[in-house]
Amino acid sequence: MRIRVLLAVLAAVSVLDVASAQQRTYVSQTQSVPACRRAGDGVELGCQIAECIGYGLPGTWADEVQVVFDLPQAPHGGPWLVESVAFYMSGTSEHRVVVRQPGSGPAAPPGTEVGEGESVAFIPAYSLWPPADWTYVTLAGAFPPYPYDGHLIVGSGGCFCVGLRLLGGDTIGLASSGTADGRAWSSFGGQWLQDSAALAIHPAVRIGLVDLGSSGTDSQNWGEIKALFQLP
Repeated sequence: MRIRVLLAVLAAVSVLDVASAQQRTYVSQTQSVPACRRAGDGVELGCQIAECIGYGLPGTWADEVQVVFDLPQAPHGGPWLVESVAFYMSGTSEHRVVVRQPGSGPAAPPGTEVGEGESVAFIPAYSLWPPADWTYVTLAGAFPPYPYDGHLIVGSGGCFCVGLRLLGGDTIGLASSGTADGRAWSSFGGQWLQDSAALAIHPAVRIGLVDLGSSGTDSQNWGEIKALFQLP
């Protein structure tokens, strides 16, 4: 096990000043992770993550991690319903899924939090590292549509930004960005850092999608989804 020390200097990202760069560390430890488990009409992004190169801790790696996912073309016409999010992590505290505006472009950091204080709460499925599996958090149907009704439904080619704040005792898996979907960001010391661009590191986060263009015979949950989100 090794401790990696990184100088998070993102010269190509205008949101940071080199003079204000801060030292960050993560624990270097290769760990295989379980494969995606979705079937049928569902699509899971982040399935390329087959192993972590280590893990990060709150305070030394990040205060919050976010991944901006670019949603693919929906096979039945879409739009996509973001049904779930999964984290390869351990911890014992109650967390909340943090959904943010995805920013104004690929190099722009995550924006304001959507529905602050109203997001879905969860406790990681495993208290110690390494976890035996991902912690899956159901988003669609787990709460009233407000405030996420307009943000859980995303068109093909759109972006969805999701993550969580790290709390004491947490560990979050870190993968190589070459094996992960989306753009990875960390908030550390009050600044957003694009880890996937500068460090080629990505938090272990996946999202599950359902194509709302599926017919009633293609998706047994179509009627429930239409009623929940008041779709025509």
